[in-house]
Amino acid sequence: MTGDDRTGPFQPLPGEAFLRGSLAGAECRPALVLLEGGAGTGKTTLAARWARAAADWDARTLHHTPAAGSTAPPDLTAVEAPALLVVEDVHRAPDGTVPWLRAWLRDARPGFVTVVSYRPAELPDPACPLGLDPELPPALRIRRERLGPWEREGTRALALEVLGPERSSERLADRLHLLAGGNPQTVRDLLDVLAETTDAAAALQDEEVEPPVRLSQHIAARMASLGEEATALVRAAAVLGGGSGERDLRRVAGLGRSAGGAGLVRALRSGLLEERAPDRYGFTIPLAASAVLASLPGPIRCTLHRRAADVLTRGGEVSWVAVAHHERLGGREGAWLRAAERAADDPNALADPGAAVSLLRSLLGRPDLP
Repeated sequence: MTGDDRTGPFQPLPGEAFLRGSLAGAECRPALVLLEGGAGTGKTTLAARWARAAADWDARTLHHTPAAGSTAPPDLTAVEAPALLVVEDVHRAPDGTVPWLRAWLRDARPGFVTVVSYRPAELPDPACPLGLDPELPPALRIRRERLGPWEREGTRALALEVLGPERSSERLADRLHLLAGGNPQTVRDLLDVLAETTDAAAALQDEEVEPPVRLSQHIAARMASLGEEATALVRAAAVLGGGSGERDLRRVAGLGRSAGGAGLVRALRSGLLEERAPDRYGFTIPLAASAVLASLPGPIRCTLHRRAADVLTRGGEVSWVAVAHHERLGGREGAWLRAAERAADDPNALADPGAAVSLLRSLLGRPDLP
């Protein structure tokens, strides 16, 4: 996923004082900005804002995006300082890009600021976008700018901007923020869809919200890079939903302790899953779970739901609403009805109102039931 140039409800320019000080003149100490963030967090947008600010400060700007096919790095020998060099998407750059960057920074010229953007989860070593021990000179000023999900206020402000006060609401924005995990690009893509609907609130409250195309394609690409164990863990997380413990994920995935643990580590490093609390793991973008489930063949999806139902009934306190959900999607009708009957007598059934309503709808959709 790549961000667009609509800034939406952004705060004041991040890193403004650092950049302004580094671009104040040709004699300023050289600087490096490591701009990191997952897919869709707005790295391209922020780099464009920095470039516009540099122009306002009478500094030159050069862009180099090696992953887009422009493999030849720019000739910087004749460029006068102060200048801003932006090198984007280093995680997808061809092999020669990092050695060129290391050589450039090793002899960095005064008055130059180099911005390197990347996705940590797609690097061999997430902490080292320039490789191990890049030999950066002592005079080089270094700043790391991390971009992550928006706070709720950012999502609410953009929803109000796109949908207007008549169609937007705090409840709609909170639901939007939850589904997107605060990911700026996913928020924007969902709002693009909602802007074309007659009832945005109703569309967002549907039980199955369709993932945006950009998100589905990104998830498919990330899944293709995972090993067998990590893929099984990600699928298990999609079926279980919310935040699940390692043991439940391993059991639904059909993996032992060793293989399951290694697979979970790889899934976390891929950026698809995140640790939400001690021993609780879920999708960084919750709506990504729907994209994973939609890509699964029916027999595999049914098997996973059946395993999930079996796992959930092993615990001390059973959520019969969740069990009924998995039994129904696993195709075990008798077990579904029994679990639904148990859920009706469960005083804690309304702990998750959305799941309870979904169960009730599924039952009411069967006029043949007594």
